[in-house]
Amino acid sequence: MIFVRPKNVTIVEMCIYVDEHMKDVVHPGENSVVEDRIVQYLYFIIDSLAKKQSLLPRFSDYEEFSLYGASELFISMRNKYMNAGKVVRGKEVQPVKSCLNFIKSVLYPLKVNFQKASYDYVINPEIGQNTDKLAEDMRDNIRQDYQKSFIEDFKQVLKDLPKGIYDILYKTPYKNDPVMIKKLYMSCVLSFINSVTLPNKIRNRIENKNTNSDKVIHMYSQMSDFILLWHLEPYMRDYVYILLIKIKRYISDELGSIRNPVDLSDEVMDSIMRTAFTTYDQDMEAQ
Repeated sequence: MIFVRPKNVTIVEMCIYVDEHMKDVVHPGENSVVEDRIVQYLYFIIDSLAKKQSLLPRFSDYEEFSLYGASELFISMRNKYMNAGKVVRGKEVQPVKSCLNFIKSVLYPLKVNFQKASYDYVINPEIGQNTDKLAEDMRDNIRQDYQKSFIEDFKQVLKDLPKGIYDILYKTPYKNDPVMIKKLYMSCVLSFINSVTLPNKIRNRIENKNTNSDKVIHMYSQMSDFILLWHLEPYMRDYVYILLIKIKRYISDELGSIRNPVDLSDEVMDSIMRTAFTTYDQDMEAQ
């Protein structure tokens, strides 16, 4: 796991710690040690609850989901403290009194958002539905909708990417801290470039005629060690990772909205469907 769970601290004790100390981290960076501990405790709480409910289809997803949830809920809970007493949409904002009850109430929508953010494309057919036919129909629809070059669209999205990154950063708790925004921006850009650049050892394996290049690329795409920090403390690594997921989601949304080109092979079409046209997993528990 990303974090090592302390053996002498129970989930209940973690919840109590979070409830008692959220008020100590209202201002970003004010108490980094407590911030880090709260995020870690939220991670363990979410991991425990999600596994107890068998919330995700793959066991390997729980670690990333717990990290995603811890970051999102930490920001949400801190925002409630920062805006306590304000009236939003006719309701007064109140701090979270019980993080355990709060997490239980938002765990499912958090799962849905996580699956969107991490491009988890899954076709869950109804009984008797032909999944091969469904996939081919989707390819045909995409081909009909697209008329310009996908590469040109992608170049345009990359050209507009700096503004998109800043839009994401200005929605974080650091929006009023220009120095922190700059550090986060540079870290996100460097991490994004690193995440889409094949290392030499991977490139060499692809060039080897005896190597299955699709398998190598798939293995590389599953790696998460892409984060590069620019003048940030190591504890910010996980936060930058979450921002990188949002940036990739932004790129996917932009490509989907442009709805341009395409005379593409089935392999490329499958790649587009896995990224640009994300769907939700069917909630088996609700059936």
